[in-house]
Amino acid sequence: MEGLDLKLPNLYKCRNTSDESREGNTCLHCSCFISKTADGSIEVSKKDCCDHQQKPLSLDTLPTEILQKVFSYLEAKFLYCTLSLVCRFFNHLVNDDTWWKIRIARCFPKKYPPLSAPDGFDWKMACATREDQHRLWTQGLMQCFNLTGGHYSSIDAIHLINNAAICFSGSRDRYLNVWNLANLNAANPDSVREACVKSIQAHKGWIWSISSCNSTICTGSWDTTVKLWDAGKDMTETLSLKGKSAVLCTVLLPDILTVGSFDSSVAIYDPRTGYSSIAQLHCHSKPVLCMAVDDKYIITGSEDKKIAIYDRAAGKLFETIELQSLVKSMLLKWNHLWAGDGKGNLHLINAQSFKPVSVRILHTHVRILMYIHEK
Repeated sequence: MEGLDLKLPNLYKCRNTSDESREGNTCLHCSCFISKTADGSIEVSKKDCCDHQQKPLSLDTLPTEILQKVFSYLEAKFLYCTLSLVCRFFNHLVNDDTWWKIRIARCFPKKYPPLSAPDGFDWKMACATREDQHRLWTQGLMQCFNLTGGHYSSIDAIHLINNAAICFSGSRDRYLNVWNLANLNAANPDSVREACVKSIQAHKGWIWSISSCNSTICTGSWDTTVKLWDAGKDMTETLSLKGKSAVLCTVLLPDILTVGSFDSSVAIYDPRTGYSSIAQLHCHSKPVLCMAVDDKYIITGSEDKKIAIYDRAAGKLFETIELQSLVKSMLLKWNHLWAGDGKGNLHLINAQSFKPVSVRILHTHVRILMYIHEK
């Protein structure tokens, strides 16, 4: 290297930053242009300190695209329960429905929901629920508990409330049992034995249906009665309604109680007037096995292989859908009507147009479709 005259550009420091910059270059952290004057002094084109010096680099100063990429690696529940409370900027990003739609589509390529989402659909909650369920089922995080000793005969009805913390079971032994699932612990065998917190000889016939509304539990039995119980008052019986035939299904809402019977009829009661009888529907030729009710329709499934849609406002039958097998179970949610039949098929029907959308073969028969009530 001797004899070589290597002249490297002098390094100067921008007066606004502590970073060294070459002569004639722009400062790495601000827009200051470094130049050398005739007298040899250094001139900086911008005198005020740049934003990077006033505000140190932090997470909330990153570009939106980078933040969203970082957020995509975090759990959905952490994002909307914790991160959204950090600042208004994070709250704005976390509450962007478009971003949640993209996240669901990337994680779960198949269309979700299967039909168009209804107005007010909570995309961030749906994403969190899907991710939680996927993690539980794919990573072996599910726990199985065998709750034995509660009944001595077949269990034909179960119902979950309080986000699956409480379970009600109805059996052919005529007993209604209340189970506390929140305290189950695989490491503590006593928690399994102590899970049954209440056992009531509720009916004189098989208990075939359980539904609820708030703290009121409704049971239907082959003894032709429907009974109401107050879960907030140690399961005190509050009302008993006598029908003409075995009760196979019930739905209880704040403004209506519907009861499907073996004699193919549906009885309607009004809770606001002391459960007075207001109508009797005859839309089927065989026993009514299942039903779903909302503010517009009463939808029933029967052994006659038909789904009947009754318009509550018009007071008449609106539509009938015929399947290839008896309709054994039904669930109405998000304008999606799911129906399970006796051949193991799961049918999806658009609850706005009532046109069948798809059929999937799942089991030898589908007996129960369940929605877990949060309250």
